[in-house]
Amino acid sequence: MALEISGIVADTLPSSVKVALGKMDIEKQAIFEEEYRRKMKNPVLFLILAIIFPIHYFLLGEIGKGLLFWITGGGFFIWWIVDIFRIYGMIERLNEESAKTQLRDIKEKINTKDNENQNTNENKLNHSKQSTSSDKKLKKKWKKTKIAVGILVALGIISALTSEEKASLKHKILNQALSDTPIKTQVEQRILLLEKPNAEKLRSFLKYQYGKVRGMTGFKHHSSPTSIYLYIYTSKERAKTGSQWIAMLDKSHAAKTFSIRINDAELSQLKTGAKIRFGLTEQKRKELYKQYSEAEKRASKEAQKKYPSNISGSLKVGQVATLTRNTSLMPAINPKDLIADMARMTVLRPSTKIRIMQVQMKNNTPWY
Repeated sequence: MALEISGIVADTLPSSVKVALGKMDIEKQAIFEEEYRRKMKNPVLFLILAIIFPIHYFLLGEIGKGLLFWITGGGFFIWWIVDIFRIYGMIERLNEESAKTQLRDIKEKINTKDNENQNTNENKLNHSKQSTSSDKKLKKKWKKTKIAVGILVALGIISALTSEEKASLKHKILNQALSDTPIKTQVEQRILLLEKPNAEKLRSFLKYQYGKVRGMTGFKHHSSPTSIYLYIYTSKERAKTGSQWIAMLDKSHAAKTFSIRINDAELSQLKTGAKIRFGLTEQKRKELYKQYSEAEKRASKEAQKKYPSNISGSLKVGQVATLTRNTSLMPAINPKDLIADMARMTVLRPSTKIRIMQVQMKNNTPWY
């Protein structure tokens, strides 16, 4: 007789089992194949589980080993790594033992059938006891497996909630800008921090917030955002101007992953408190800046009435103009520290010729 079972099953059988099956008729080979397929385990599936979510011991009915594995964190990762390399061979050996056991059972059934006239009642009784015992064992194992899996799921949920709580910082999203085009779908957030962080917490929070933004849907051109920019500020004033962020995450549509930057100077200042400059605290400097801005507006209006200038809001980049009065020249249009820049301010005299290099509107007034 020839071996009449499928190639997939035959490839997993040891040679001794193949030889023994080849001597049986097709009906017995079909019975063997049906029973073996029911008990056969997939080594590839167990390998994937061992790598991603190692519950292989529970599926094998070894509850004690499974709990010990998880409690010790996979034997401090050593046990886990060893299992990844040996699980495939372990499952193959289990399948081979299962095939040999199944073959023995079929042979016993054949011998029993030959002597069934003499031992009919005894065999039925034994078979009933074995089936009952086997069913009880299977029910117990399945019950233990369900309990263990339930415990693991509960631990996973608790761990996820704890990690989310650790990753999150008290914050408020001040502004969210969305842009959805065929080239990219961009989300930009300006976030106000409501508690004092450290660099590690800032990185964890940015990763957590990135995951939330990455999960946004409902766009026209892309399934999710392809460009993400997150900026964290310590005050509304800084968020409004877009300068002096304490941490930021950027991921352009062309980049494979995101990058995180921490402003160490701002973080250090946040830890030590308000920095004193020119004998003034940051709050006092803000007040002076506000007063200066208001005084500058009033003085500008009065000066324009009394001494009209030939420089108008229509000047363009590259144009040359002649000053008709003393004109203050700041080192930058958007000073990071107004008091420091004012100390370096110079005055241009009348008749000075200037070339316009940059134009920027501030409070509906052109700055050159």
